Amino acid sequence: MYDDATDTVKLYTDGYTNADATAHLANGWTRNGPLQVGAGATRPTAPTAGAST
Repeated sequence: MYDDATDTVKLYTDGYTNADATAHLANGWTRNGPLQVGAGATRPTAPTAGAST
């Protein structure tokens, strides 16, 4: 989940999270398009092994 006010993104699994699952995004969330798990921002068409879109 992205929090625009604090520029942080937090990962939830089965409705739970913890402090280690939070990352600060210095320039905010600037991507558009669908969520891609395992794909890099610079190579979105070349996801890593085991990635899901």
